[in-house]
Amino acid sequence: MVPCATQGIRLPGDGMSTHLHDDAPQRGTPPAGPVQRGLPQPGEVLGRYRLLRKIANGNMGVVYEAEDIELQRNVALKILRNDLLVSEEDRQRFRIESSAMARLRHPGIVPVYEVGNHNGIEYFTMELVDGSGFDLWLRNRNRTFRERALIVQQIAAALAHAHAQGVLHRDLKPANVLIDQSGMARVTDFGLARTVDGDMKLTQPGRTVGTPAYMSPEQAQGRTTDERCDVWGVGAILYEALTGRSPFVGESTYVVMTAVVHEQSTPPRRFDRTVPRELEAICLQCLEKDPARRYQAAQDLADDLGRYLAGEPVRARHIGALQHLALRLRKYRMTILAALIAVLVAVAFLCYWQLQRRRAVADWIPLYHADCTTGLPAGLEFWNGDLSAQVPPWPCDAAGMHMASVEWLWLKDIRVLGDVRVTITVQMDHPNGLELCINSRLESLPFTYYVPTGYSSQFAGYNGTVDMISRNVAPRVTDINTTVDSAISGTGPQEVVIEHRGDRLELSVNGKVSTWDEDPLPLTGHDLDRIGMRTYANDARLLSLTVERLALPENASPLIAGDALVQAGDFSDAVGSYLSTARDHPGGSIAELALTKAYFATLRSPGNDHSLAATIRRQLDLSFPDSHYHARLLELDALNDWQQADYSAALGVLPAIFAADPSSRCAIRLLSSSHPHLTPEQGRQLLSWLGKTTGVRELDLSQLALGSLDGLQALRPRTINCSGNQIS
Repeated sequence: MVPCATQGIRLPGDGMSTHLHDDAPQRGTPPAGPVQRGLPQPGEVLGRYRLLRKIANGNMGVVYEAEDIELQRNVALKILRNDLLVSEEDRQRFRIESSAMARLRHPGIVPVYEVGNHNGIEYFTMELVDGSGFDLWLRNRNRTFRERALIVQQIAAALAHAHAQGVLHRDLKPANVLIDQSGMARVTDFGLARTVDGDMKLTQPGRTVGTPAYMSPEQAQGRTTDERCDVWGVGAILYEALTGRSPFVGESTYVVMTAVVHEQSTPPRRFDRTVPRELEAICLQCLEKDPARRYQAAQDLADDLGRYLAGEPVRARHIGALQHLALRLRKYRMTILAALIAVLVAVAFLCYWQLQRRRAVADWIPLYHADCTTGLPAGLEFWNGDLSAQVPPWPCDAAGMHMASVEWLWLKDIRVLGDVRVTITVQMDHPNGLELCINSRLESLPFTYYVPTGYSSQFAGYNGTVDMISRNVAPRVTDINTTVDSAISGTGPQEVVIEHRGDRLELSVNGKVSTWDEDPLPLTGHDLDRIGMRTYANDARLLSLTVERLALPENASPLIAGDALVQAGDFSDAVGSYLSTARDHPGGSIAELALTKAYFATLRSPGNDHSLAATIRRQLDLSFPDSHYHARLLELDALNDWQQADYSAALGVLPAIFAADPSSRCAIRLLSSSHPHLTPEQGRQLLSWLGKTTGVRELDLSQLALGSLDGLQALRPRTINCSGNQIS
């Protein structure tokens, strides 16, 4: 027997097949007391099973060929990997997978024999299928169309049984179908399964799961799915069986998913005129964008394929020449619009502007909205100032939610990694600092005035005088801090928006950008998905709160893998991923950003490989002498020299930094970093550059051995700490 390497069922992010998750870098909340062990090795015994050899290996699941000692038979045994810290969500998905498969009994579905737990290792056993994956089976192009249609009919029939039991697969593709020695199709890999009634559902609204080239439009957009998403998946498999390629291809995940949502698949007969028209019609009906136009059940699809195999007329309608023309016109609608612009410039421009405006709004998926003037909203939790204990909810009335000074409000169930936008409307008669935290961790703080790890903004701080945004790598440890005069307007309600999109963090007030900053690398750490806020004012009232996330962010590019590794703290592999991306996209903006990220990741990694960093920097300077990130690269050079106590080198970079970006706050960042053994002369040099920095509200000049504050005359900081100096 030659066991198939794909007979295990892959968990999301498993590595046995390609999947897209908007939260792939962060897999939920870690379980209490996580245990880290090595993987079981062949020869070990789990319960009544002796492991013989490893046959499939992924990031989250491992499949072994094992011997059932009691029943004297070989089985496929899948375990949840225990050689890394596994989250509770991972455990739940593993249990959902085993539970979903265990409730199914059909010749076309690989059966589960037993689900168990041995010394904390969760596992389940399946039939060991003797055969190959459907993707490998299809490589033999001598297969007849009848043979291919028969296999797809068997897949549809198996899915019909699963749907009858209330289970959706949601990740159908050729690699998840096995062909046994008798030529029978066997569906496997229920790692993304959920039940129709939702009792085994983990996915939240707005979250994308599945394999991009085979997922339905509603999956790609993070919308609710039903049996018809699996009908689409079977149609995508039939498409590949007929043409030798998936329905949608592209150079990146973003391109593929955009095509899935917006583009029409090319009819199979365009690639091969010998494809039977009936099979083309069946295939294209499965791939209708509107679920209402597809087969409404997998059994309907299986029945129509049965009619084709029996030589009877099929019910799928063949797409005629006029329909082909309509689809082609829809595909190239922007080109047609450009032609109309030449004839009706004014009207076309107005239509284009309206279309772009609708698309800009559609980019964001609303996840949560609360009107605080109608009562206490659901889904909120309230904490004391240092986040050590929960407190009673704040009172609400027609005037809004009365915010308790210093206490925190956190969204309980809404968790967002990466791109997010939070909009609040607040009324403060005596403004004094409103803090908004996104991509943050709810963690106990050493002091009340600290902020947790993540991105934060403060609106109308210091009695309504300043707005600021910060990147906090740990509580109170700020890597980026940009402060400007507050954009507060009058004493009426203020609309405050903090938005993280790609590399940009932005604070807007009443529709206008107040302050922003950019950083090529995401934050490193786990659980950075919480949203919270607090105020220092005594009379602040929260009127409304809205949370949105991007459906298909444009920065979901080839760089997403490296970003995920940075978030996980694996800087070495992240640098390798960025450099690989730069090699694959030479000379363009992707390569520029990839090399920039690689340079940042190298210098921020614990190992700090200066030789590799120097090589990357030379390549950047040679390939992109006018890089968009030139000023940020110089700032990183200065910060790195400063942290190595090479103060002269760091100060020597400041002229070039201010020449590239006169608004740079690098001098403030140097001042905020540790500087033991700084000489008085070096302190005076730093002071001169602080005098050129705009928007400074706080200065800690302690221990600089200064004799005067010459050079700071143009600044108007709110506070200055001059301890440890000898100022006359």
